[in-house]
Amino acid sequence: MQEQKIKKRALFIAAALLALTVFSIFFSAAERFHECHGDGCAVCLLLQIAEILNKEIQ
Repeated sequence: MQEQKIKKRALFIAAALLALTVFSIFFSAAERFHECHGDGCAVCLLLQIAEILNKEIQ
């Protein structure tokens, strides 16, 4: 019983990491050539975060 809970949690974490990676790749591709609004650009910030997360996962 305990092993099944551990396996379910591990599967959930793996699925969440996969979803995060796929989302960040598609978001980065879709917003790569957005119209930047300078230093406070929220899209640029999200792209930087996605890049950092992808580097951390690899």
